[in-house]
Amino acid sequence: MEAVQVYCWRAVRPALLAGLSFDPHEQQRRSRLRFATLTERFDHAHAGLRIALGDALNCDPASLQFQYSALGKPALLHPSGMHFSLSHAGQYCMLAVGACPLGLDLEMHQAGSAALQQLIPYVMQPAEQQRLANLSEAGQICMFYRHWVAKEALMKHAGLGLQLPPQAIFIRDDFCAAEVAPAWEYQLGTDWYLQELKTFQGYSAALCTPHPVRVVSAFADGLL
Repeated sequence: MEAVQVYCWRAVRPALLAGLSFDPHEQQRRSRLRFATLTERFDHAHAGLRIALGDALNCDPASLQFQYSALGKPALLHPSGMHFSLSHAGQYCMLAVGACPLGLDLEMHQAGSAALQQLIPYVMQPAEQQRLANLSEAGQICMFYRHWVAKEALMKHAGLGLQLPPQAIFIRDDFCAAEVAPAWEYQLGTDWYLQELKTFQGYSAALCTPHPVRVVSAFADGLL
């Protein structure tokens, strides 16, 4: 079975951070961030992206070049043929690297009950909302984020981002497959495989690929 490498880290050592630079697209995104904490997290995520990709591809991180779709999805320009997906939330960053198209999402559980009730109708279809019945508040938050990361992973895999409404996606009971509203099938097809990833307490993560893959996890604090 095809393998996908998943890297996890919190921060990049200052010496490594200082030795890397961002391309114009990243610099533009970084300039839009209004808070120092967000800028710092962006720096650690995108510097770590280069270092982890360099490790996965056995090349110099500074030599990596990227291209971007019209909607901003990044891809490697050189070397080509490898795919990746980056996500960061709270204190952590995750990166998936493999030979097939990928979508990875990581989210921190942070919605209280009032905020959750506002988000549920936006993210979940009525049949999905039934899964929240009889759960405690903590259980509802966990179940909500299981749906959210699965849908976001599929959105990233498709390269459509939030142009694809979360309610257009129905996550099946086993959380390994999804159904998409007919209006979107012509852009997405029907071949996806979802995996829930083991992650940190208080977080949820999911990976979307065209077919089942073997996930190889690497906590990259030593590398970064």
